[in-house]
Amino acid sequence: MNRRQFIEFGTKGIAAYALADTFTNFEVLGQQAVVPRNTAKTCIFIQMIGGPTHLETWDAKPGSWTPPDLDIRNYTGGVTMSNKLFPLLSQHANSLVLLRSVEAWEASHDRAQYYVQTAYAKNPAFQRERPSLGAVVAYELGRNKRPSEVLPSFIGINASPIGPGFLSAEFAPFNVGSGGNGIGTLIHPQGRDRFLRRYSMLQDLDQSLRTSPYDKEMQDLNNFNASARSLMYNDVVDSMFRFTTAERDRFGNSGFGNACLVARNIIKADLGARFVTIMQTGWDQHNGLFAPNNGGNIYNLGRQFDMGIGPLMDDLKASPGPAGRTGSLFDSTLIIAMGDFGRTPGNLNSGGGRDHYRNVQAVLMAGGGARGPKVIGQTDANGARIIDFGWSPQRTIRMEDITATMYSALGINWTKTIGDTPSGRRYEYVQYASHGLYSPVDEIF
Repeated sequence: MNRRQFIEFGTKGIAAYALADTFTNFEVLGQQAVVPRNTAKTCIFIQMIGGPTHLETWDAKPGSWTPPDLDIRNYTGGVTMSNKLFPLLSQHANSLVLLRSVEAWEASHDRAQYYVQTAYAKNPAFQRERPSLGAVVAYELGRNKRPSEVLPSFIGINASPIGPGFLSAEFAPFNVGSGGNGIGTLIHPQGRDRFLRRYSMLQDLDQSLRTSPYDKEMQDLNNFNASARSLMYNDVVDSMFRFTTAERDRFGNSGFGNACLVARNIIKADLGARFVTIMQTGWDQHNGLFAPNNGGNIYNLGRQFDMGIGPLMDDLKASPGPAGRTGSLFDSTLIIAMGDFGRTPGNLNSGGGRDHYRNVQAVLMAGGGARGPKVIGQTDANGARIIDFGWSPQRTIRMEDITATMYSALGINWTKTIGDTPSGRRYEYVQYASHGLYSPVDEIF
């Protein structure tokens, strides 16, 4: 366009943007008439911190770099997996969907981990107001809970995920450990009777502030305290964070395995949790990927992952689904496992490991409507470049697309936007999705 047209177009656009919030509901402007799949009630999001090598995990392929004992096997639907690293997960190969045409935006850990948790590039100017994916899910699915649904909607196990941004503290992650001995802070150190008396007195003193809070921060604090109170002296809640030695051993007796065990308990309890984040660290394997003397080699990391997720999937499949849904808990629980980015392809580096790689990344999905066995996308023999996108838009899959897929499975309109942010900038659940730039990977369903 010429200069005159550019100025005219820009002026009209600014005017339209200024008037938009005056005439529309702040929460639905830009929302499109899409139909979410609504195949899942809950999501377990496993973030493999550091970025696992795709060539030895979800895009496993033999090459000159592959140790013979890795035992990469072929399964139905194009699924390939190391039976050495993932013998338990391999038993669920028919339930897996592997995305192999994913491209990461970032190649540095801090920025990549932020991107994976928010589907936004990290911008310090807006960090405080952008919510994580779990907070958005909690906001959408946790606002109209049954009285019995006492658990926070967003839970981080052995993890500290990004918070709710501009959303209420009600949708912040409830971060818990997985030691197996319960949560000590659910009881008062000086006894239940003393706690109840003091809590009752506090309620009386603060009654006017609770009914007419001064501001949003005070309302958030009130909601937070009420939520915390509902967890205290609740035997059902306490039992979710306790397990026996036999259970601990079955899940691998590791921090990650214990987190998977607690996640299983939370899903089975059905007390309001909708998004559970688990983090497994150690996947930044620049050196000694296969070295026996390296405690952080892929054999040890893979075994921890396998012994956690294998029994988790076993138990979800063996448990009946929640009321109102057919199938098992596995059928109503979407599991996503992914890291920061991919790793350098082909032969190992001089340290016997793999470095950061942005161009190719692989993601595992299972349950919650993901219909395996299936592989979406294909890379070349060295895992260096994508040669087949494997889905209808015929382009690489981005984190925004994965987010839209997750929201669709959970029954959330991924094109939705919210207008009343602190900066006044409109927040999009998936940036540019209302313009069709990003969309769910419907092929997984």
